[in-house]
Amino acid sequence: MHNSGSGKWWYEYFSGDSLQISESSPPSLNLEPGEFRLYSTQKMGQAAPGLLNERLPKISLSSGALNFQEVQGEGTTPYEKTFTITNSGSASLVITDIISFSSTFSVSPTSATVDAGEDLILTVSFNPTSIGSYNDTFTIESVSLPNKTFSVSGELITPIPSRPSLLSPQNNAESVAVDIDFLWEPVSSAESYDFEFRSAEGEIELAEEVGDGEYLNAPLENNTSYSWRVRAVNEFGKSEWSDSFSFTTIPLVPGKVLQKSPDSSATGISTSPELTWQADEDATSYRVQVAVDEQYEDIVFASSDIEEGQIQIVGLKAAQGYFWRVRASNVAGTGEWSE
Repeated sequence: MHNSGSGKWWYEYFSGDSLQISESSPPSLNLEPGEFRLYSTQKMGQAAPGLLNERLPKISLSSGALNFQEVQGEGTTPYEKTFTITNSGSASLVITDIISFSSTFSVSPTSATVDAGEDLILTVSFNPTSIGSYNDTFTIESVSLPNKTFSVSGELITPIPSRPSLLSPQNNAESVAVDIDFLWEPVSSAESYDFEFRSAEGEIELAEEVGDGEYLNAPLENNTSYSWRVRAVNEFGKSEWSDSFSFTTIPLVPGKVLQKSPDSSATGISTSPELTWQADEDATSYRVQVAVDEQYEDIVFASSDIEEGQIQIVGLKAAQGYFWRVRASNVAGTGEWSE
C-alpha cells in the first residue's frame, strides 16, 4: 500500500485474516465492498478520522434452527415454512449457493443478491417419505463471507388416511340387490370410515364409525338409483371422500298380469284373435300360452320374450274352445300366470 503523503511504501503482511502495517502513522484506507476485513493487532497511535472506510455485507438469520415439529398428512406434502436471511451489513450480499445433505429438506431460492438492509425470504420444504424423524443442515455460501449454517428438523407421525378405493357395487351397476354389501379397499392408517349414500331424489344417509372395508345396513329400495362414497378416519383427521359410484337396484318381480281380451266367457272369437293384457311397469317381457284344456296340458300355442301388451294368434280352429294365460318377467324373476 502506498502512502501518498510521504512517498513511502508501507509494508504489510497477513496473519490469519489480519493485516498489520509497520509504520506508526498509517494512511487513510478505502476498501472496495467485500475485498478486505482490516484491523490492527497492536496499538498504532491515535487513529485519524476516516482511517478506514470498510463496507461489508453481514448475514443475520431469523433463527439458527427451523423445526417443522410433528406433521401429519398423506398426499399433502411437501410441508413448507419460511426462513429469513437479512443483510445487516453495509454492502451487497451475494449468495452463491444454499446446500444441504439430503433430499428430505429443500430450499428456494438457492442463490441471490441481497442489498444492504434488505431481506431474502427462503421457502424451506419438508418432504418425508415415511413416518419418522428427520434432521439436516443448510450451508449458506457467499462471495465475501465465511459460510453460515442453520439446522432444520421435522417428524412425520401417523398420517391422515388416504382416500379409499371403492370396490362393489361398481360404478353404473344395474339390477343391484337391495341387500348388497358395500365393499371398499381398507386403508392402513384408518381407524373407521364414514359411509354416505344418496338417492336420485337427493336424500342423504350418513353412517359414521363404520368398520373395515364394508357396510351392510343401507336401507335400499327396489328399482331405485343411488350413489355412494366413503372416507377414512383416524385420530388425526379424515381423508378426502372417495370417488362417488352410482348404481340402480333390482326391480320387484312382476305381479300377476291382468288379462283384457278376449275374456274367459267370450264366444264368436276369430280364429286369429289378438290377445291383450294390462302391461306391468316392472316387466321387461311376457310369455303367453294357449291350450284346449284348463290345465294347460294340451298347449297349441306358446310364445315368450313378448315386449308389448298384446300378441296376434293365427291358425286356431273354428268352434273350438280355448284357454289362454300370460305372465311377466324381468331380471328379478318371473311373475305368476294370469287367471
